[in-house]
Amino acid sequence: ELLTFPSIRDALRRELSLGDYEIVQLHHTPLAEYLQAIPKSFGGSTVINLHNVETLLMQRLSEMKSSNIGRLMNKVDAGRIRRFEAENLPRFDQIHTVSDDETGFLKQTFSLKNVLTIPNGIDWLPETPVSIEPNSKNMELHLLFCGSLKYPPNEEGALWFIKHVMPIL
Repeated sequence: ELLTFPSIRDALRRELSLGDYEIVQLHHTPLAEYLQAIPKSFGGSTVINLHNVETLLMQRLSEMKSSNIGRLMNKVDAGRIRRFEAENLPRFDQIHTVSDDETGFLKQTFSLKNVLTIPNGIDWLPETPVSIEPNSKNMELHLLFCGSLKYPPNEEGALWFIKHVMPIL
């Protein structure tokens, strides 16, 4: 068990026995263990939304580590999580990932067919492009980064943006 609490498992069982639900959706790989708490009589669909395919994340983190021990620890974790994903993900009716690469990985690695990509992000650009005059004294630009910098891919992305995009702006 990676991260389960009996009280949450019991609450899930209780809630599903009281209500008429069509879908149970869990978020993040470790919560896949709660699928076992869903009563056999549940007639709806089960979905897991993977904000990351943890096996890939741990593999990438192991490549980023500068120390041998750090790389080794991440590789061990990647193997442990890969076994967990292989055992638990096939039990879901549908699996959502945030990228086509992750979807492809799950389909190829675990022979899953029920994987759907739902990207993080939205198309927020207006239909008609907005013209901004360069060097306008009244122009005020804002940039918002929403994400934890404790999460290595966010940190890497923010640093890349600062290095490659900010100089252009």
